Amino acid sequence: MANQLMGILSVSGMLLFFTSCDYLKDSKEPRGVATLEITDAPVDDANVNGVYITISEIKVDGKVFAGFENKMTINLLDYQNGSTKLLGTGNVDAGNHKTITLVIDTEVDENGDSPGSFVLTNDLTKHKLISNAQNDIEIDLQKEFVIDASGSSKIVIDFDLRKTIRHTLSNESSDFEFVSEVELENSIRVINHLNSGTIRGTYDGGVFQTSGKVVAYVYKKGEWNPESEIFIQSANELRFKKAVNSSAVDASGNYRLPFLDAGEYEIHFVSYEKNGADDRMNFSSLFEVSSLTQGISPTSVTVDAQSEATLNVIVIGKII
Repeated sequence: MANQLMGILSVSGMLLFFTSCDYLKDSKEPRGVATLEITDAPVDDANVNGVYITISEIKVDGKVFAGFENKMTINLLDYQNGSTKLLGTGNVDAGNHKTITLVIDTEVDENGDSPGSFVLTNDLTKHKLISNAQNDIEIDLQKEFVIDASGSSKIVIDFDLRKTIRHTLSNESSDFEFVSEVELENSIRVINHLNSGTIRGTYDGGVFQTSGKVVAYVYKKGEWNPESEIFIQSANELRFKKAVNSSAVDASGNYRLPFLDAGEYEIHFVSYEKNGADDRMNFSSLFEVSSLTQGISPTSVTVDAQSEATLNVIVIGKII
């Protein structure tokens, strides 16, 4: 079993404390109920058909979460734009909690097949995901979560594959790998659903219609810097790395950016074109957009908890 658990992803800043059944039976501490879910953001590779991760165990504050009952293999690309996969629901002690750990099996999936975690390309080839994480990866979150006694909370883990998985740099045994431990720490978000809101709307390319893919990137207001976010130093370096979330514009021109903490944001729209050589999507253009929604600017969108902000835009120019 120990050889199968290759990657351990630990998200710090969670304020949950799941316990075993025996502990819960004996505990006299006030408790609430927490639901744990997982979601994803789009990847930039047109050749990727699916990204499967196998979770063998979940721990919170170092203790096994009994609400996660069975080993689970999940195609994260099935859970985007607000869609989530339920990982489990269980009793939790009231109060503040610090860490949640996903034990990732890269060797064997839920059916006993190999590999356990992999990227499926359009030719239906499975590319094993190589893990670069040697230890628990703890992420310090800016906001703490509080579980109220006799209450319930929904906690969402945003895996964000765009930031957590990349093409291998030198490993000849696989084409894909998890990013480094430090990069993972900055890539996985944990959101209290009750304290989050959504930005949604429509995108009109106007005279700048593209045959490629358009992605909406949302930033906390003031954190957008085109020089550092677009003009990268190496081919494998991540663009738009400070984006809180992203959404691919669908065929009808709709986009949706869920699970945003209450606050003020700005949105930037980018196009990608397919590279015929390897079928990857390459950055093409950054657009200037104008709001079609009265009273809201693309560079100043206010998000309130448990609400949706609407921003409809039209492209009026190409910045790059």
